[in-house]
Amino acid sequence: MKSNYQNWSLSALIGGLFWWINRGVIFATPYTIQDDARQHVFWMQRFQDPGLFQNDRIADYFQSVAPWGYANFYKVFALLGVDPITFSQFVPLILGVAASVFCFGVCIEICPKPQAGLIAVLLLNQNLWMVDDLSSGTPRAFLYPLFLGFLWAWLRSCSIVSEGVSQTGLTYLMVILLGLFYPPGVLLATGILAIQGITQPSRRTWQTALGILLGVGILGIYATGAFEYGPLVSVDQARSQPEFLTGGRSEFFVNDTWQYWLFGRSGLLPADWPYLLIFSFGLFLPWLKQFKVFPLLQTIRPQWVILLDLLIVSLGLFVIAHVFLFRLHLPSRYMHHSLRIVFAIAGGIALAGLLDGLSRWLSQRVLGRQGFQNVLFVGLVALFLLPSVAVTAYPFRLAYFDGPSPELYAFLRTQPKDIVIGTISAEADFIPSFGRRSVLAAPEYGIPYHLGYYEPFRTGALALLQAQYSESTADLQGFLVQYPLTYWLLDRDAFEPGYLSESPWTRTFPVEIKQLDAQLPNTNPVLKTLRDRCTVFETEQVQLMDSQCLQTEITTSR
Repeated sequence: MKSNYQNWSLSALIGGLFWWINRGVIFATPYTIQDDARQHVFWMQRFQDPGLFQNDRIADYFQSVAPWGYANFYKVFALLGVDPITFSQFVPLILGVAASVFCFGVCIEICPKPQAGLIAVLLLNQNLWMVDDLSSGTPRAFLYPLFLGFLWAWLRSCSIVSEGVSQTGLTYLMVILLGLFYPPGVLLATGILAIQGITQPSRRTWQTALGILLGVGILGIYATGAFEYGPLVSVDQARSQPEFLTGGRSEFFVNDTWQYWLFGRSGLLPADWPYLLIFSFGLFLPWLKQFKVFPLLQTIRPQWVILLDLLIVSLGLFVIAHVFLFRLHLPSRYMHHSLRIVFAIAGGIALAGLLDGLSRWLSQRVLGRQGFQNVLFVGLVALFLLPSVAVTAYPFRLAYFDGPSPELYAFLRTQPKDIVIGTISAEADFIPSFGRRSVLAAPEYGIPYHLGYYEPFRTGALALLQAQYSESTADLQGFLVQYPLTYWLLDRDAFEPGYLSESPWTRTFPVEIKQLDAQLPNTNPVLKTLRDRCTVFETEQVQLMDSQCLQTEITTSR
């Protein structure tokens, strides 16, 4: 049975509803931004003002790693006058609606009962809005609508002969879009085509082969593209760097073997796996559909095996990513997203079958009236699923942050566009996004996978840290010569005991931070003595010092 437009519209409405529930967090203040958007979106302000972030190595790096489609998607709206950071707050709405519609479509191809599809859409959105993937508006957020669109188009092309050609074209389009927005998704799509071609060779063989060739070609272009920030960090190098160890900025090699293989960036399961399992009714789908007491499950078509194929492909890519560690980026990327999709679709169908069977039994055996079945079904769905919707109204993992110093950002925007600020304050993570000016380093930008980018970044950050607490005027002057800052930003409590131990830089420089923190009570850093004389702007939390003034004061004091 084909679903009507009302059900498709309702699925889109559900996708928008979850964004609406979370709008209070997304737009908490004029200076609210999602965690990863601070990396992947800030540099896009260049689209509206090419004078921003000139000779900024951080901005250049994140622009270079941005997929072409993702960058140009934002660019189009930026050229239309939409601020990229503001737009990033609406992107989850667009993607959430699209993902919901395609999720419904996939379910209808597997089980032609609209109620199963709508429950699956609810489960998918509940899962997506419990974590910071979709909400980030970054490349990985685009995986969900595009990959679900790929699955829907492929299932349609295999089941409807009259529309097979057009739906196959849509399949290829989705593969191309995955390559343009989130290249790892092409591996998943190509794997699905390959395993379907092997297990079902009689079904549209040439379309499968062409899709695989297209995917391989896209990956080949992506892999051979010139990249100026190589090489990739090796496994041995990563094991020796605190950034990759327990508690590090990019924690990967943890001490616990079970945790390594099951959780985190290296593991099979997403961080919120206990909550995900609450709705993992899909685990029982192959067993439940054998029972005739669940009539809805008897309508399941053979296409449901594509969910098993997705798990097999994802697990295979997870293993391959571990074998060729960091060359395919993080192994978890190939399991976590797939689990959310499979759990939502299979779980939605299984739960719909269970609730349909229960409502039939209650209506006939308890109430003695068959006419109450639909009312009971809706009531049972609300009983099971409305709490999950309510939970997302308290988003504890969406990772939206508020910039703490609006006055500082306003001041910096009045300064020349080529200025550079040096600071170990947490403000450094917000200045490029809201102040629209460059920083020498910031914890948020310390991504350690490409050594051509990260080694100079790390060297500069460590030099900045050491210079801030140096008692030597020669060392401070040497730093300012090597790194010609315009301003130096200090937190008011930058020289107080315990300040360094709470710094986000402890995840990158744990040994150095510990040493400096221990020495601080017995030292008198040069910057501490000069801060008031060279301050050009201040708030209750920070002081901004002029670098030229610092150099003059150092020279005069000699």
